Amino acid sequence: MRESFALAEPHVCYQWTATLGRKGLCDTLLTNVQCTSDPRMSTDHVWVFWSMPGKEGDTVTFYATVAPYTKGYLGEKSDIISKIEGDYKLDYIDRKSVV
Repeated sequence: MRESFALAEPHVCYQWTATLGRKGLCDTLLTNVQCTSDPRMSTDHVWVFWSMPGKEGDTVTFYATVAPYTKGYLGEKSDIISKIEGDYKLDYIDRKSVV
């Protein structure tokens, strides 16, 4: 869980820097994620649902809000065992640029 993201004020847009990791069709892994608006908020990685020009290893800056979500399998299949817990994600990502 990204406990430091709990420090974020609701609906406030923060500036972030991160390193581009693996890129999927519609999602991207960001590593070494650091909030430049509030240095107390950081995480080693986060998946975000947007794609961005650039290659793996590039440093990116962007603005985003922090939002809580529930992770784990919430479906009806009884054979899938998954721990359900709360976590935080980066949402409403805007003003993306490669440094």
